[in-house]
Amino acid sequence: MNNKPQNESKNTYSLQIKNIRCPIDSQLINYKAKMCSPKTIFVEDILIFINEIKKKPLFQEDLTKLLYNKFNLKYIKLSGTHSKIKIKSTIEK
Repeated sequence: MNNKPQNESKNTYSLQIKNIRCPIDSQLINYKAKMCSPKTIFVEDILIFINEIKKKPLFQEDLTKLLYNKFNLKYIKLSGTHSKIKIKSTIEK
């Protein structure tokens, strides 16, 4: 009997998310995201979700959590620049 876990597939999605409004100063911020999932995520589902969440201002950290939870990700890294400060948010299982 082999107790080794079977190799799990890994799908990586790299994308840009543009024009998310900051809730504090209303700046429009662009992000780069890298998301990894053991399951297939339809690109159309990602685009629909992003278009929905863009309707309200969001902090980068909250955007990261929303994507992570919505798509049940194994890993997400979101990076952006706000007021000349680079921010990287990461969540990993």
